[in-house]
Amino acid sequence: MTPIAKTYTSSVINAARLRLSKWAVSPSSYLAIKARFSKGNLATNGLFSIGSQVAFGAQGFITFVLAGRMLPQREFGFIVVSNAVLFGAQCMILGPTTNPTLRFGAIADKSVRVTYWMYCLITSIICSVFLLLGKQIGGLIYNDPAVFTLIEFLSIPFATTSFYSVQKMILFARAHYKIVLIMDILYAASNIAILIVLHECAMLHSAIWFYVARSGAALVALLPVVCLFKWSKQRAHPRIQETFAYKDYFEHSKYSSITMVSSYAQAQVDTLAVAHYLTPLSAATYGAAKIFFTGITMVTTGFTMVVLPTSSRITVSGEEGLGRFYRRALLLAYALLLPSVAVLAVFVHPVLHLVFGSRYADAAPIVRIFCLTALVIPVSSITDSVANGAGWWRQACAAAVTGGVIGMAASLCLTRVAGLCGAALSPILALSGSAGVITLLTWRRLSTRGRTLNIKARCDAPCQEETSDHSNSAVATEGA
Repeated sequence: MTPIAKTYTSSVINAARLRLSKWAVSPSSYLAIKARFSKGNLATNGLFSIGSQVAFGAQGFITFVLAGRMLPQREFGFIVVSNAVLFGAQCMILGPTTNPTLRFGAIADKSVRVTYWMYCLITSIICSVFLLLGKQIGGLIYNDPAVFTLIEFLSIPFATTSFYSVQKMILFARAHYKIVLIMDILYAASNIAILIVLHECAMLHSAIWFYVARSGAALVALLPVVCLFKWSKQRAHPRIQETFAYKDYFEHSKYSSITMVSSYAQAQVDTLAVAHYLTPLSAATYGAAKIFFTGITMVTTGFTMVVLPTSSRITVSGEEGLGRFYRRALLLAYALLLPSVAVLAVFVHPVLHLVFGSRYADAAPIVRIFCLTALVIPVSSITDSVANGAGWWRQACAAAVTGGVIGMAASLCLTRVAGLCGAALSPILALSGSAGVITLLTWRRLSTRGRTLNIKARCDAPCQEETSDHSNSAVATEGA
């Protein structure tokens, strides 16, 4: 396909380093970027993204509720712990690919190929570890043969759900928010339907079948991607043929991996600590409460999928002040999050009874502790997304590592001292530390009102001057 965009610098990606002399993008390249990604505004795209996260979170919430109601409490406790193990494995693939894909996939086509190759490589390694070392991994949690078998089986849901997540990232970077919403709706409906069918057939008797349903739902939810691929083949779409620097991708991948592992330490080590220090029934109770923590994080997660690529495009094109965009996103996140969390904190007992009946009534204090997360998670998540989108990777990485260290230390100490309530405080302390560091490191760059990164204006002038020079030389040659 004939490229429509030409660049006057070695790479548009180097704009993330805030060296304005390298932000010279040709008008045709700027228009190509704008044409592809200016679909809707922050509120519209943010609502689509939050809608997809609500659908995705709803399937997690409903399937967990079904598992809590249909499975024995011991098996439900296994699911809670296995989810933490599965997410830790997914960090190995989502860590190196999430932020680079959202960052570079918004402005370079070649980055998508790198993401696919990394998925194939890391998935083969992780699946081999699950199959060969399942007994050793399970022995670190519970000395139970059922857990060993479950860990070995996790290779299948890991491969399917990880590919589903990678595909969603690529679609988010390309601003296909509606397609992602359809995928998540299909995923939720398929997962719930498969679980109900398994229960009606008297097959839902162990945690393994829970992951069978999840894997099947992930495959069904990829159908819109196949349709989009066929449709894009039939219609010729212009590509942004900017010079892509693999070194920048992998440099960002390094910081993204550290950030993802640190985020895992912030939000998942507490579950493993409960499983290690307490009983499977305690893990089941904690898992029932943490479903609501996941619901709280859905709002900021939805905004992250819009804020990060949008910040990247603002940094490159200079359409709008980055600080003004950041404040608008932060206020919108708080406006959507705080009212719903306040209602949950007040009516926690009726909500728990409605969801789980009388099985997990003792989870109410833990849910109320998790509600405090709404005070700090928008600052931590939105600021981190803007920092990654603008190319301030080291600052975001430092904040994530700080939160990870605090989360791991608090999980290991408070769980032993204060039980489930101490474990619930750990993610809040970790997010508070991360929010404090990222705000301290980026506030000066984002706080100036009216500041705009007007790169387009800076780029158009040199481009126009060069065009004028070419015209004058052509006229002079013709006159000669």
